[in-house]
Amino acid sequence: MISSTFIDEEKIVEFMVREMTKREALRRLAADEAETVTIPELKVFADLMLVEMAQTQYRIDNWQPVNSRVILSAQNKSGKTTMRDNLVRSLVDGVPWLDSAAVEPVGIVTIIDNEMSEGQAIRWLKDQGIENTYAINFVALRGKVSSFNILDKAMRSRWADILRGTDYLIFDCLRPALDAFGLDEQRDAGKFLLPFDELMAEAGINESLIVHHMGHTSGRSRGDSRLRDWPDVEWFLERKSADDPASPRTVRAYGRDVDVPEGRLAFNPTTRHLTYRPVMPIKMSKQQAATAAIDKHLKDHREAGQRELEALANITTDFSRADIRVALCAGDAEKRYTSRPGPKRSKLWRKADIGGTLETA
Repeated sequence: MISSTFIDEEKIVEFMVREMTKREALRRLAADEAETVTIPELKVFADLMLVEMAQTQYRIDNWQPVNSRVILSAQNKSGKTTMRDNLVRSLVDGVPWLDSAAVEPVGIVTIIDNEMSEGQAIRWLKDQGIENTYAINFVALRGKVSSFNILDKAMRSRWADILRGTDYLIFDCLRPALDAFGLDEQRDAGKFLLPFDELMAEAGINESLIVHHMGHTSGRSRGDSRLRDWPDVEWFLERKSADDPASPRTVRAYGRDVDVPEGRLAFNPTTRHLTYRPVMPIKMSKQQAATAAIDKHLKDHREAGQRELEALANITTDFSRADIRVALCAGDAEKRYTSRPGPKRSKLWRKADIGGTLETA
């Protein structure tokens, strides 16, 4: 234990003064920052309902609500830039998105591209034949991604000043930005997405789309689960065959108030326009559905009475009792089913390919 005779009281006081000065400086800095933070306004729900009812519900009908954020997850070389450019054309010219969904146009769209060269990006965008070209701003960040350091508050404010006036922001794409700031795609995506939200708020931008690469497992974004939590809507762009670069492309969308089924994309190589057509599942007719249900039941039970088979209609809306009767008659004529009299004037049915002798009761 150090003896009190070695303690220099003057140095202790000097050290304490330095620490107290440091703490006071930090407190004042925090107070100054707190004064510049805008706290969201407390609003009455009834008033919010009136505002919401007055707004357009969708920016892109069924694909993106107003005031929402989208992540486009795309497989490698699946055509994400072409899809992005189709989106820009729809947003500024008001033409239907993918030739299928109505669009409420916006004033200014800004594209921040960190993958393509400026020349190639502009050539591809020009092929779209966009009429309202003055409504598009373009920032080429390839080779300069570190300048988009929105993790730093001062730099974020500078970018907010640059982007102010933008109505819809497209950031293409996420991974180079994460790499530039030393963020791990598997764990740190939120460290970029939250400042991105603050950038949009400071710049007064209400809608955005971030392009991101899809993982090796189709159907989801690559990396951090935050990439699934953050967007209001996810768009998925895929090749039908991951190993064939020329295979057909499909797209679908899912999120808050959005559920667009998978559809094929037709591509016009001259205009670079895309057209969405839903992949409609092959729906069985009522008689086909009834026949399938009869086949399954007779496979499980070998033989069944007609009333038992008609009761299959009670557990589905795909067919009715009348459809069961029609299917049995057709199956009898086609030698698909055989029948014999049962107890109390009933009729017993079985599959004709079972074999064996049918005995009369």
